[in-house]
Amino acid sequence: MTCALVVVAAAAAVGSASLPTPTQRQMEWMTGTDPIVGGFSQFAHFGINTFWTEGDTVDPNGTYHDCVSNAQYCNNASCGAYAPCLRPQLFNPVNLSAEQWVLAAKQMGVQEICLTAQHEGGFTLWPSEYTNYSVASSPWLDGKGDVLRDFADACNKHGVGICYYLHPMCDHYSTVVQKVTAAQFSEQQVGKIREVVTKYGPVSRFWFDGKGKTPSDRYPAALNPEAHFQKVLDTIRTLSPETLVTGYREWGGDIASSYETLNLFDAGPPPNSTSTIEVGTPSETGSHFFPLEQVGVCMQQGLDGNTDGSPTYWFYHPKIGHANASRVYDSWLHLVGHGEVGMINIPPDRNGQIPQAYVDVMATVGKGIRDTFTTPVAAVKTVSTACSTPVTLTIPTGSQFDYVETKEDFTLSQRIMNYSIEYRTSPSGDWLPLVPAVPLHKPSLAGTLQDRPAGGDPRDSHVGFRRIDTPVIADTTDIVEIRFSCIRALTDDIHLKSFSVYKKNLPWEQ
Repeated sequence: MTCALVVVAAAAAVGSASLPTPTQRQMEWMTGTDPIVGGFSQFAHFGINTFWTEGDTVDPNGTYHDCVSNAQYCNNASCGAYAPCLRPQLFNPVNLSAEQWVLAAKQMGVQEICLTAQHEGGFTLWPSEYTNYSVASSPWLDGKGDVLRDFADACNKHGVGICYYLHPMCDHYSTVVQKVTAAQFSEQQVGKIREVVTKYGPVSRFWFDGKGKTPSDRYPAALNPEAHFQKVLDTIRTLSPETLVTGYREWGGDIASSYETLNLFDAGPPPNSTSTIEVGTPSETGSHFFPLEQVGVCMQQGLDGNTDGSPTYWFYHPKIGHANASRVYDSWLHLVGHGEVGMINIPPDRNGQIPQAYVDVMATVGKGIRDTFTTPVAAVKTVSTACSTPVTLTIPTGSQFDYVETKEDFTLSQRIMNYSIEYRTSPSGDWLPLVPAVPLHKPSLAGTLQDRPAGGDPRDSHVGFRRIDTPVIADTTDIVEIRFSCIRALTDDIHLKSFSVYKKNLPWEQ
């Protein structure tokens, strides 16, 4: 296959505006460690919940999010004196290998693994000095095991980012079983953050769940949540200033959890700050820039493990199937191909390893992405021009392609608000729709997982960090030229990092 590559020197800016841009750390995170796969992260839900055998025969989602809601199943075997939370004696992986997790993630191109160091029940995967509800109270390695030590060492050895789910606003064991005071709760949670940052890093990111403003049984009613979270942020920013924080729509942070594809927001905390201001809403007049993130599919979802239906199995379930490579790839395409960092949940099993069937899927997905997007059929790079001036790309004679990829240069912010892509089959022929523009009256399709990036029904109007479109025509053999048409932008000038076409090469379709 012939690859046509054109580099266009940057032209003088047609217009100018003061638009927010990402920090270096935000840009690194959006880019990912594998430049072909891009911003792709993995959740790894693993903990005492993994070993709750009652979940094999009943709906396990109650204990997955809240050990208190497991009360209806509690007995001496599963809870005992820890009721309504699960007994730490349940935690006993027989062959834990964090290195196996990391090597599987690298095959798929994952930039970081976000491990549930402490899920909402409060059980910690390291021997914390601030709780007796941890691996130190389990039979695993006679209470001397340390999952976070193994995990951090494996990540650092193989160049995978360390991310922790550790919500400092949610610890049911401390709140319900121990009945700690508000002051004790805050001391415990801040202490745990300090332990993790100083002993199990460098921490690329903390992922805080969005449940901090409603006490329930998550934290003592007397706790001042904003003052407490201020201490959390102060600790992170002081001890590990390069660590990113996902606040999940609450309590500040550096990343926005949003199905939208506009990175400009009307409000939010300054980058790398201790501010507890909430991330606002996307706005074309926004003065704050935030990378975008959404969780895509789980490896086990739906009754067969491979559908969009309920329930969602965040922790491993031994009697449920798993997603195939096509489903995982579609999720990557849906999220990373729409300018977001995509998260996929792939949990270890009761042995303490990623099941081999999952590993095979991960390797196949990574191969499919790399085989498809490593070498473009044709590409133009580094284009600065007026929004009113189309960017054209010559297609080698007789070539076929399945995807059109467009990237804005985010060092100069996000500017393009609507666009279309056209093609023609002769140098003087008429331009015809390849990727139609989004009608201005079209309602948002945000949040619909089934909405794939098909050219006939674009999910949104933005190009953003990385946009992968599917042409509306199936046979592209006769196309000799395509063009990118900017319909509307925030400034007169636009800046493309690249404009490329790719031929699909997916193992499961061969």
